[in-house]
Amino acid sequence: MDNYEKGVAEEEEGGEGTAVERAFEWQRVPPLREQLTARALAVSFLLSVMFSVIVMKLNLTTGIIPSLNVAAGLLGFFFVKLWTRALEHAGLRTPFTRQENTVIQASVTAAYGLAFSGGFGNYLFGMSSMIAKQATEANDSQNTKDPNLGWMIGFLFVVSFLGLFSLVPLRKIMIIDYKLIYPSGTATAYLINSFHTTQGEKLAGEQVGTLCKSFAGSFLWGFFQWFYTAGKDCGFIAFPTFGLKAYENKFYFDFSATYVGVGMICPHIVNLSLLLGAILSWGIMWPLINNQNGHWYPADTPPESLKGLQGYRVFIAVALILGDGLYNFLKVVRRTTSSFISALLKGLPISDDERAPKNLAISFDDERRTEVFVRDHIPPWIAYGCYVVIATLSIVTVPRIFPPLKWYHILVAHVFAPVSAFCNAYGFGLTDWSLVSTYGKLAIFVFGAWAGADHGGVLAGLAACGLMMIAVATASDLMQNFKTGYLTLASPRSMFASHVIGTAMGCVIAPCVFWLFYKAFDDIGIPGSQYPAPNALIYRNMAIVGVDGFSSLPKHCLSLFYSFFALAIAINLAKDVSPNRMARFIPIPMAMAIPFYIGASFAIDMCVGSVILYVWTKMNKGKASAFGPAVASGLICGEGMWGVPQGVLALAQVNPPMCMRTGGFGSYLFGMSSKIADQTTEANDSRNIKDPKLGWMIGFMFVVSFLGLFSLVPLRKIMIIDYKLIYPSGTATAYLINGFHTPRGADVGQVLRLQLPVGFFQWFYTAGDDCGFEAFPTFGLKAYANRFYFDFSATYVGVGMICPYIVNVSLLLGAILSWGLMSLINNQKGHWYSADIPSSSLHSLQGYRVFLAVALILGDGLYNILRVLHRTICSFVSAARSGPTSSLPISDGGRAVTSPAASFDVKRRNEVFVKDQIPKWVAYVGYVAMAIVSIVTIPHLFPPLKWYHILVAYVFAPLLAFCNAYGCGLTDWNLASTYGKLAIFVFGAWAGAHHGGVLAGLAACGVMMTIVATASDLMQDFKTGYLTLASPRSMFVSQVIGTAMGCVIAPCVFWLFYKAFDDIGKPGTQYPAPYALIYRNIAILGVDGFSSLPKHCLTLLHILRARHCHQLGKRYVPKEGSEVYTDPDGHGYTVLHRHILRHRHVLGKRDTVCVERINKAKADAFGPAVASGLICGDGIWSLPQECLRWLEATNMHEVSVEENE
Repeated sequence: MDNYEKGVAEEEEGGEGTAVERAFEWQRVPPLREQLTARALAVSFLLSVMFSVIVMKLNLTTGIIPSLNVAAGLLGFFFVKLWTRALEHAGLRTPFTRQENTVIQASVTAAYGLAFSGGFGNYLFGMSSMIAKQATEANDSQNTKDPNLGWMIGFLFVVSFLGLFSLVPLRKIMIIDYKLIYPSGTATAYLINSFHTTQGEKLAGEQVGTLCKSFAGSFLWGFFQWFYTAGKDCGFIAFPTFGLKAYENKFYFDFSATYVGVGMICPHIVNLSLLLGAILSWGIMWPLINNQNGHWYPADTPPESLKGLQGYRVFIAVALILGDGLYNFLKVVRRTTSSFISALLKGLPISDDERAPKNLAISFDDERRTEVFVRDHIPPWIAYGCYVVIATLSIVTVPRIFPPLKWYHILVAHVFAPVSAFCNAYGFGLTDWSLVSTYGKLAIFVFGAWAGADHGGVLAGLAACGLMMIAVATASDLMQNFKTGYLTLASPRSMFASHVIGTAMGCVIAPCVFWLFYKAFDDIGIPGSQYPAPNALIYRNMAIVGVDGFSSLPKHCLSLFYSFFALAIAINLAKDVSPNRMARFIPIPMAMAIPFYIGASFAIDMCVGSVILYVWTKMNKGKASAFGPAVASGLICGEGMWGVPQGVLALAQVNPPMCMRTGGFGSYLFGMSSKIADQTTEANDSRNIKDPKLGWMIGFMFVVSFLGLFSLVPLRKIMIIDYKLIYPSGTATAYLINGFHTPRGADVGQVLRLQLPVGFFQWFYTAGDDCGFEAFPTFGLKAYANRFYFDFSATYVGVGMICPYIVNVSLLLGAILSWGLMSLINNQKGHWYSADIPSSSLHSLQGYRVFLAVALILGDGLYNILRVLHRTICSFVSAARSGPTSSLPISDGGRAVTSPAASFDVKRRNEVFVKDQIPKWVAYVGYVAMAIVSIVTIPHLFPPLKWYHILVAYVFAPLLAFCNAYGCGLTDWNLASTYGKLAIFVFGAWAGAHHGGVLAGLAACGVMMTIVATASDLMQDFKTGYLTLASPRSMFVSQVIGTAMGCVIAPCVFWLFYKAFDDIGKPGTQYPAPYALIYRNIAILGVDGFSSLPKHCLTLLHILRARHCHQLGKRYVPKEGSEVYTDPDGHGYTVLHRHILRHRHVLGKRDTVCVERINKAKADAFGPAVASGLICGDGIWSLPQECLRWLEATNMHEVSVEENE
């Protein structure tokens, strides 16, 4: 235990041994200029902005503002320490003193205090027309004033400094003579003192680290939650934690890190009082009163009207608040009067005499602190003169801002303001409970009634509330900071100056922060929104009652008002007369009142925080005491600071991308439902419909999802080692993973760091369709019209660098042939197909694109699967003839995988890949077993899909899975949906229109899509594992486990969304699920078979299928000639997809060729790393890019809906 700790312990015991100031006795007290420094003011400004945002968010949600003094002091210490260490590295050493730390804390407190007392969540916002519309009276122009940045800043400047000058002459009386405690100020002072001791500095560093971790977690949690709040009642903030019935009555945990942190700071009794108030109101009273709908108030009353249930909520809450406030006001007045009488009888000085009190028993601490405190005194004439000047200025200015508030009203307010400020500051010093809002409410009643109902009394009352609240709040905050300065030996002048500077900053920062929220969120102030600003409506209704009385309230509301007013006084009286062991369990009426209007969610959050701190304290009291406030402050600050980027995004018209309560399987599965069937004119009978249900969806996923995993396992070596398929995304992922674990990762990281800002830069130019670099007519407008252009995609430039030359050239050749052919077919519009058919219909040009691509892909796939079968049979025959010595795995050309010609990398990878092989019998048995289970099960789920349909599907599924995996390995394109559409046609037509063919086609689509997709995903992961030396067995097992998890998670998530949103799947809604309708229409088209395709489409399909004869030529010509044979699979991809992709591939390979010509060794060593960096950088950027695009589309849809309404 060092001297500081001994001093604290002995000071608490009243001893006179080693005092706190003994630890700092060797330090000189710095002069004013070393306390009030430029760096202190700079840090104060940054922290003022941060805490103003936090307080504003709290103010606009519940109005509960915890003390943030400790966080301000801690962060001030941290930032200046960083500053100091940076200067030390530059050779400049400027010590950081506790006095400077105190100046920062005082300035920040003054600035963020105005975010509350400025009325942005109560009286000032209560003046607005948005709040006035929610009331039925006094909502005319003379009683409303909408927020505007100019007048708000001006108003704060002319009223905020009065409180500072009102009590300056009494500072010595309250701090030294009355020895008022100011608990929060005292705690802050001890904390700041501890920071500047050797042991305390180490603890402070640990506390800052804890706060930063908590801050980061809370900020990221706020960011994560934002993605799911696209609509009303969306996301984690509206999650029905205790069930839908409880949710309807506002009982749910809304996952707010802010209020969990507030709950960790607030006393347990406050949190329990909030929960009790929530249970009493939303659990008992409001449901009972709601049952009287039609008796106590008209049944057709709007929910937001004060003549209905809302009136009971507001005015019963007001009764509790006023009752609690009045009782505590009278209590403070009584104690103040008693203290004055006691002081007079004891002869204590009631003056600002600069002489130190003549107490011979004074301790060393008190002697030193008193000496410093009275030495740098502030002349009284400055306080008196400035108060008169500022009062005169406000008397002239405020009536111009608020015409109903006359000059004589303001004069009277300024006469009584110092008295009210003294009462509040005195009570605050005794109890740490500031009654600022109570004095403001008294001003509402007094000045509102004085102005009168016909002369803007509501606006006058609210404006007078502002005058009184700000004067009283700033005075008590200054006195508390004087106490902190007294205990840290900070000069009173520096404290006063820092408070003046902080107040000036707050006069600008607080309105600007509020203006950000006000302009960013259109529904601010509306009940049920993210920022309901509940106190704004409460304060306005108080002003209405003060002016008009209670005549307009619903039946029995006034009786309940009086009852709860009396109840608040009775609870306080019981708390004061009860023994301490009982009084600590009696709730606080003021806290009980808040959830009456808002709901129980934040009360539950705060109780969670209280439970966390309680359990932590029981487990480790020392740790909880040291780090609990830091964790709580981090939780509050992190989510609070997220409000800034959230507001900026809202101002930029960027809305969240999704609502967590909606979503789902957006294609074939949802296309089976009656919701989608109702939107079509055909095949919407019961045979072709199956509505989603959790049980059958999970069962269906389990019986079909594993087949794809087993279908291609025996061919893994052929595709990865023998065919050397690239799988560009898998390869890029492998290089990235390898890079994480080797110094080579720096190469990928450098390109990735470069590519991310490039992608971000390109995004700025894509505001509309066909905009930006991705739609640049590189080869002219005519070529652009035919989709020939370079779109500056780094991803596919990287893919082109990885893919073989022949793949890239095949893609380009396919682009030239296909889109040239499409132009010719398009000229036949009106002859080969109807001219008025939508471009997305398969009866139009889209039909040619889809089925010609399918023809090429299936032909190429079929040839290669037959080739693999031929080689497999030959290998088996060779192995049987040669005996066990020739038991090498099947390989390309019969060469061993460890050929001497292979590089070290290839040898090592091949060795690992073939060592942990997966026995073929596992794949065969697994496939057959799962196929049998699904052949038995699926017809029970989908009766139109017969067992023989499924059997045929499983016979051909491996072929299609191979085709897709092979093409994905060449080009990185997964065409699972294309094979699914093919299955719709084949099996829908087979089942027939009169036997549920639509449902059969959609179910078959699901079977085929799932098998094909999982097979290619597994093969891509095998490639990644091959390049990272991961065991194939581990890759296979991880895929099986992941698939099993997905079979449960995906249907459960969809079911949650499906049940939560009634209008899901309907056009024009927020979640129309467009592909569900598209797939159903494809199925309706498919029941007629290929005869429904446009003219000559089937003929062209046969012609292109014959194109695969050139594969035989490639097989039998010399190697030099076969290298120039292009790949039909690559051609097929360009038929279906825009060939800008091909230009990227070719450009990427051209770059590789150039580098190889310049430096082949460099190209071989770093080419894959550069390509992977391009792919990963552009790919990572695509996530925020697509989210932003989705947000923009959602916002545009909402705007169009509003315009239509």
